[in-house]
Amino acid sequence: MFLDRWGDELFKEAYAYIPQATVVRKLNRDGLIFAYNNLQLIELLNQVHDSIVFQISLGYTVLEHAKCLWALKQSLEQPIEFKGQEFVIPIDLSAGLVWGDLKKIKLKGVMGPEGIALQLRDVFRELNVAT
Repeated sequence: MFLDRWGDELFKEAYAYIPQATVVRKLNRDGLIFAYNNLQLIELLNQVHDSIVFQISLGYTVLEHAKCLWALKQSLEQPIEFKGQEFVIPIDLSAGLVWGDLKKIKLKGVMGPEGIALQLRDVFRELNVAT
């Protein structure tokens, strides 16, 4: 139920409700809850709208980082069924030392944690982080 003045803004809000709520439910169930229960290396920091912010200690290897990220990716990219059609909402991933200087990790075509680890090594090298 949407209670507001009738008009374009109310229509946009109502129209966007189902897709936005679906993404948030998926993010909470397949992202936050999955990470909390299964990925002990991840320290969850924040969840806002359609993103999860977390950190992993630099005391872990790049491959350990990549295995956590791969598991989270696999969990979040489980198919959703809507009106008889199945689809996947792909995730974006960025890494860095500070929020304002994150580097995008390319996930298209990446197979397994080893592919993510290669990119993380590049990011860490660029940020002068020992791996």
